[in-house]
Amino acid sequence: MKTTALVPLLLIAFPTASKQKKPTGEINDSAAFARVGSYCVDTRGLSEPEAYEVTGFVAVEGEPGRLLSKLPWKLLPGCRESDPDAVIKFEFLRLRVQSIIGGEPPGVATPDDQMPELFHIVAVLRVVEAASSQLLYKVQADPLATGSQENEALPVLRRDAIYHAFWTLSQDVRLVSQNRDWQRPQ
Repeated sequence: MKTTALVPLLLIAFPTASKQKKPTGEINDSAAFARVGSYCVDTRGLSEPEAYEVTGFVAVEGEPGRLLSKLPWKLLPGCRESDPDAVIKFEFLRLRVQSIIGGEPPGVATPDDQMPELFHIVAVLRVVEAASSQLLYKVQADPLATGSQENEALPVLRRDAIYHAFWTLSQDVRLVSQNRDWQRPQ
């Protein structure tokens, strides 16, 4: 009798043991995503400061022992000079942060009107198949903080968002490679 009561208790205590973890990002073609062996990072279409941040991040984090070296894919130096399986592209979204002070709707004059406008940077990382330009993977990553209107906060927020996007990608690549039978939910 004690044994039959113990089994349901164990199932309640450890429900995650039977569940398979799903990727954080959106994988459109898991088979093609699992076949990627090399990639490059394309900064065309980004503003000069954004391209500088992405290029600098890739140079530092692509070194042995750093974040990008944890990806099982080989990082190629350039998209035009090499023949990668996939191309990683970034887009940065700048979202304005609204705050309601004292329950007043936005637009009502308050003593805090002199405070700088707050914003939030979001990095959208896309992995596209190089041969077909088919979207294989997409993830949106946030930095840990919100910045002020002052431009010196922008590089820090962008770099943090880039880091989180690549970290999520590396985790999802690991999940897909461990679970070859994982399929995108319909």
